[in-house]
Amino acid sequence: MELLFVTNFTEEQTYWKIVSECTIKPAGSASQVFEGLFLKGFSMLDNVNVTACSFRLIPSFPANKRIFWPSYSERLFGNTLCIYLPVVNLPLVKQLIQSIGLGFEIIRWAVFNRRKRKAIIFTCINVPMVFSALILRPIIRTPVFVIVPDLPSLILTYTKQSGLKKVLSYPFKWLCNIAESRFDGYILLTKYMNGVINRKNRPSIVIEGMSDPELTDVKDDKICMESDNVIMYAGALYRQFGIDKLISAFRKLRQENIQLWIFGTGDMDDEIRQQALIDSRIKFFGMYPRKEVVEFEKKASLLINPRPSDSVFALYSFPSKTLEYMATGTPVLTTRLPGIPEEYFDYVYVIENETDDGIAEAIQRVLMLPQHERNIRGQRARQFALENKNCYVQAKKVIEMIEACMGDCTINCVNPFGKKVNFYQGGKENGRKTF
Repeated sequence: MELLFVTNFTEEQTYWKIVSECTIKPAGSASQVFEGLFLKGFSMLDNVNVTACSFRLIPSFPANKRIFWPSYSERLFGNTLCIYLPVVNLPLVKQLIQSIGLGFEIIRWAVFNRRKRKAIIFTCINVPMVFSALILRPIIRTPVFVIVPDLPSLILTYTKQSGLKKVLSYPFKWLCNIAESRFDGYILLTKYMNGVINRKNRPSIVIEGMSDPELTDVKDDKICMESDNVIMYAGALYRQFGIDKLISAFRKLRQENIQLWIFGTGDMDDEIRQQALIDSRIKFFGMYPRKEVVEFEKKASLLINPRPSDSVFALYSFPSKTLEYMATGTPVLTTRLPGIPEEYFDYVYVIENETDDGIAEAIQRVLMLPQHERNIRGQRARQFALENKNCYVQAKKVIEMIEACMGDCTINCVNPFGKKVNFYQGGKENGRKTF
């Protein structure tokens, strides 16, 4: 099968070069990891040839001073060809140029592979990028699938919108609403997404996340710790994700030999820096390359995720850090998010009371357990993540769903203008299949 993977993934060194040049850090570190693991997983599968087409997440001028980024290509993860679309780094102009560029790449790829079985996967519902494929779909007669890491209607709630961004949010939501139901299949992070975004009940599969065995090999060498107990959080630093409660809870712990390490970026950066000045036990590291973050995660005593389970996005959220945490072998403490499948809670510790006092009590309770008991829980979680949720296993599930859609059923495609197009004949129509 030929697969066109439309992504914002950027080769690691280039990505961190972009980050270093920006006055406002790009908010794509989680997607960089998630989509990179998909690419790695697909590259490991037999009879799957992947071409990646990347629209790099570069903050618009003046957050990044460089106006023009040319198109180029390189090989990733063995023999996967990645084509980077050109960027004219001005608001709206950037999106228009990339959408046109993607349209040309889709046509070229489809013509080159015209006699082969093929499919397109988007890694998010990026407007207007997806419209290039949805408009061309009836012409190139190729099904289009989408990975849904976040509901588009909720992404804008993570940070406060103002000015031009607030004005543009309304047409953005309208266009997303049009595009959401036009795909031929969905790769979802939680089962609850299906009823919201897959309104026409097309084939779907839940891939909540994946682990990277290469990055989480356990090492015998130990970093000399400054304290006996280190609690660590790595991820997006948004107030809605419970970071303020985590800091308040930590400050209720009176032990001197305890630290809180915080990695990432978001709307709480400045407040965290202030808290670190007030309480020297709080260490704010900011954005680090993932490989370095994982090394810190291996050496911590406890990895924590305080994301509120009663928030509006909790049903549609599986934090990517969950599997990354588990794969390190370090014990994990998390809230009971409804988007996390029940099987995971056999391997992690749970925050049952999500108030400041409740989070503090949960941290204290775990750290008071015997060290060998925590080690056993951490190693069981690591084995579960690496054996059942690694990038090869998860990517294979996606390809199996696509193959089933293309081989066992007729895909009734609806283009953006409402016209139906049948791609494949020779099997029963089954638009209700869930994998």
